[in-house]
Amino acid sequence: MRYLLAGSLPFGVVLILGAHKLARQSLSIDKDTAFETLKKGNLFRNRAARVVVAGFIATFLCVGSGLGQCESPLDQQLIGELTFDTLYSSYQLQPGETIDLNLSTQCCLGLSIGCCLALKPVGECTVWSLDDSSFAKIDPKTGLLTVEQTVPPGQVLTVTASIENGRKVLTIPVFIYNADTHPLVGVWSESARFSCQTGEQFETSEPIRELIFRADGTMFVTRFLFETYHDYTAIYEVKLNKRKVSFTIQQANMLPKRIDGAGRFKLVDGLLVLKELSLGRFTAGETTACRYEFKRVGTQH
Repeated sequence: MRYLLAGSLPFGVVLILGAHKLARQSLSIDKDTAFETLKKGNLFRNRAARVVVAGFIATFLCVGSGLGQCESPLDQQLIGELTFDTLYSSYQLQPGETIDLNLSTQCCLGLSIGCCLALKPVGECTVWSLDDSSFAKIDPKTGLLTVEQTVPPGQVLTVTASIENGRKVLTIPVFIYNADTHPLVGVWSESARFSCQTGEQFETSEPIRELIFRADGTMFVTRFLFETYHDYTAIYEVKLNKRKVSFTIQQANMLPKRIDGAGRFKLVDGLLVLKELSLGRFTAGETTACRYEFKRVGTQH
């Protein structure tokens, strides 16, 4: 479904539907948890809750025309801006999972808060397809993608969205994984860190509030959660048999000092422990950490 403003629907209901849709697309967390987080004042500590608010703004300010109808031919500017409705360069699914794929575009608000995501009514204009339908299927009209429960992890699908009979064609990979083949994949939040010199735990004013590992081998490190900001993005590699992990920074908005991108990992009682490495020191004079503990706070598609 495409959630947009419609005069026949109560305004508040559409706002909630649009926000819920965006939140579920960004982070797999139920709507009750997201709204409960808002009520408790944890807005900037939970990405799903922030996306709910972004959904309110997007739905309110970025108004499309029609609901689930194709305006053919689509506006040239809209065609040029269309992309997949994800913040990443790929999707990821576990065997047996289903995802409702959509296209989106950005509309600039002209405000300091940046841009919002606005779902546009491409509807019947788009035909969805897969490069391999032996272990997955996609509805050519709606973009509903389902992966078979028996598919072996490690497979990579390519989804194609053809808009207006090929006027624009978009493709994106879908990585199939599970906890055995990709144990680090998920969204994590720092719960403890330990000094390189003494090995003792210490407090910091700037913990890693969000550490993301994705099945395509990308990694995102963020201290302060705001919109799509990350301190740095890296490519990571895991050697499962030796419990080794390494990463190389690809892009940085804030590059910390004393990064050590090679170490070990283990999963203990639901915690991810990274040791013999350092995610960097962002503040001058702060103790450098070489061991971290993270708790899982969510999963993504």
